[in-house]
Amino acid sequence: MALRPSDLASWARALDRLSTGQDICWRDDDHSPEIRIQPHNEEHETVTVRVEDLGSSCVSVFIPLCLEEGWIDEQRRLLAQVRQEWPSEVLESSWGVYEWRR
Repeated sequence: MALRPSDLASWARALDRLSTGQDICWRDDDHSPEIRIQPHNEEHETVTVRVEDLGSSCVSVFIPLCLEEGWIDEQRRLLAQVRQEWPSEVLESSWGVYEWRR
């Protein structure tokens, strides 16, 4: 699974929604598996994640998770670290095509 800068921005928005208790769907496109997160699943009484790769392998996985308090803040911290390390000299000229800044 490849990531683009726009995916990082989308993940930041998803974290904002999760922090307010909303369900999210991230990477809902034709190029990547779809990732759905429920911050509280009533049946399992915990966070749940569903990953579906309908475009390629047709595999679907459902995972209930026991996460510690503050996991969204930890994800924000990790996202900031990725953004800091992201090579700023690389530009995406079109989807999946990268070139060096001149």
